[in-house]
Amino acid sequence: MKLRLGGLQLQLLGLIILPLSLALLVIAVAGIRIHQDAMRQLVAERNERAVRAAAAAISEQLHHRESSVFGLSRRLADGVPPSSVIEQESFLSPDFDGGLGVIDGDGLIITSNISMDIENLPQLSSIPTAGRRAGRSSPSIAG
Repeated sequence: MKLRLGGLQLQLLGLIILPLSLALLVIAVAGIRIHQDAMRQLVAERNERAVRAAAAAISEQLHHRESSVFGLSRRLADGVPPSSVIEQESFLSPDFDGGLGVIDGDGLIITSNISMDIENLPQLSSIPTAGRRAGRSSPSIAG
């Protein structure tokens, strides 16, 4: 038995089946492309929401620390001794990894709760260390 394509069979193949197969292939490829674009957009939106949530959390932490430092500076302005302010506010230590310190207007450290050697900290190496505040301007908080 010999398979022969001729006449009507060839016309059916060429005019109906082949174009429909190509159309289905184009539709499938287009569907995959649309799906990929939608998934990329979905991931981008999810990432944007995650970044916004992280930024809001960081902003809240900074606001909390700003409020804490403002409260400490108000207590110092009320005349509370700097060493007692640092001791009484020890619950803030976890918020300030480097510790808390009170410096005067000349940049001299009056008191701090920093447990390591200050001279070895690169960010504080330029601050001269002194123990007393003799007739200097009002102290401020460094944290």
